[in-house]
Amino acid sequence: MSRAQLTSTVEQNTGGAVAPFVAGKNKIINGDFGIWQRGTSSANPSSYFADRWTTNGAGANITFSQQTTGAPTGSRYISRATLTGTGYYDTCQYLETSTASFFWGQTVTFSIKLRCNSTLNNTGMILKIDKSSTVDAGSGATWTNIGSTSVPLASLPTTAGTSTATWYTATVTAAVPADGTANSLRVNVQFNGTAPSGSIVEYAQAQLEQGPVATPFTTASGTLQGELALCERYYWRVATGANQPIINMAETNTTAAEGVIQYPVTMRTTPTLDQSTGSPYFTFLHAGLFPTFNNFVIDIATPNAAMIYTSTLGSSGTAGHAGMAYTNNANAYFGFQAEL
Repeated sequence: MSRAQLTSTVEQNTGGAVAPFVAGKNKIINGDFGIWQRGTSSANPSSYFADRWTTNGAGANITFSQQTTGAPTGSRYISRATLTGTGYYDTCQYLETSTASFFWGQTVTFSIKLRCNSTLNNTGMILKIDKSSTVDAGSGATWTNIGSTSVPLASLPTTAGTSTATWYTATVTAAVPADGTANSLRVNVQFNGTAPSGSIVEYAQAQLEQGPVATPFTTASGTLQGELALCERYYWRVATGANQPIINMAETNTTAAEGVIQYPVTMRTTPTLDQSTGSPYFTFLHAGLFPTFNNFVIDIATPNAAMIYTSTLGSSGTAGHAGMAYTNNANAYFGFQAEL
């Protein structure tokens, strides 16, 4: 039986069109919340927490964390927002112009699975699709809403952290204009008002796709390694924690060393460094010596590789000697970011 025949048969049996489970229909990256390069728990984040997911004015009193209990069928992970004081949260994903252009002149649907605990006592959640005329827009851009829907609190299962089956699928549709005002898109999930400490909202299987209805969830790439590569286009965490290797370097004089690092994928644009700052967070092993330093600096960078250096090694070096730079503190981290 051909695929066309099989699809036709299924449509007849189910009374409607069958959405394909294909890679590429979902333009939200990390829609299954499986990748958290910055760490699987983030208290009061000022920007990104899970890969490609960022806060948009969430404020304090919020912790985002990756969970596995009760993930919906077809997923292993979910994201949990826990209020640690009275407040609210607002989380979103920005879609750059090269992605938004797929939707110009079309109707799109944003869908996401939600549930909460019994402590949540506001009026529910809000889903939004926004547009910006700015190319590759992010948090600093002007955004205009093109689709919004409210999810009443009564619609949300109060079963956070439990059953696989107890999820509410929230959806919102929008017409994306093709007149230059939608160069970037943003999907947004937020509390509809403040809620008390201890309130929990869990969410899973976020999808933005062409068409007026939500279809069965797939990740953007269809594979774990593909999803990681999509995330690394925007952010790459090289090392986290103590004694983690970062880069081979050669000393250029008695106090400086430099090396080249290749990213695993081509990044969205020339990245900047994302690193912990403090003493002694990094160290350089050479000739049996371990001078420490506080941070790296980019010398030359492209979307494919970077030459980085440190010039604060003290006076123990010898030009031409090679060594390894690595983390020197449990709180140390080092990466590259090219986020919107």
